[in-house]
Amino acid sequence: MATATATAADGGGGFDRNLNPNAAPSTRPAAGPAMKAVAAASRPVSGKNPSAGPGQKDTSGGWQVTTPRVKLSNTVTDADGSTANLTFEVWAADSSGNAKTQVKISDNQYGVLVSDFVKSGSTASVTVGAGRLKPNVDYVFHTSAYAKDSGLYETSWSPWARFRVTMPVDLTLPNSNASAQNPDQSAQPHTDTMAPPDGDLPLRMGRRPTATPVPSTARRTRS
Repeated sequence: MATATATAADGGGGFDRNLNPNAAPSTRPAAGPAMKAVAAASRPVSGKNPSAGPGQKDTSGGWQVTTPRVKLSNTVTDADGSTANLTFEVWAADSSGNAKTQVKISDNQYGVLVSDFVKSGSTASVTVGAGRLKPNVDYVFHTSAYAKDSGLYETSWSPWARFRVTMPVDLTLPNSNASAQNPDQSAQPHTDTMAPPDGDLPLRMGRRPTATPVPSTARRTRS
């Protein structure tokens, strides 16, 4: 299975955004030059079940992708046995899940990713680099096939596949210092012990008080 990767940041000039999601793939020949059809040649065909990952489908049938790098895949078949590749085109979806605006996922003219050539019946994949797609946004993508030997494009795009980049939330609590008697040093233990008078300060500090010397006159008076 072949994989292509785009890593550059989104943006830059020269992007010919597709305004018609149903435009014939040959009108946007990112995979190679479109050749005239020959009667004996068959056109390649995309699979009917494109997928996005890593992740799994939710109950509504959309793919929930759990990393910022999104892998898009589909199978491709050529009846003539030629190797073929797939062009992957991503669109932002509206609230109904329909294609709304094409998203630039590479720096080529058409803003698409093209897989490497694979054997007929194999799975072709591309990886959309981190930063190309926003988290928690609904996207749809489709593919079109291109045969290496004949230079023919598929006449239409594959079915759409919905996906969303949903990053997992880390709810792990930090480990407390179990060996410390008071892990939270800012919170001192409560005590009801009254503070000793100031005269007992030396005792609290671990020192015995020093006796005050008696004047010599006082000693003679006592004697």
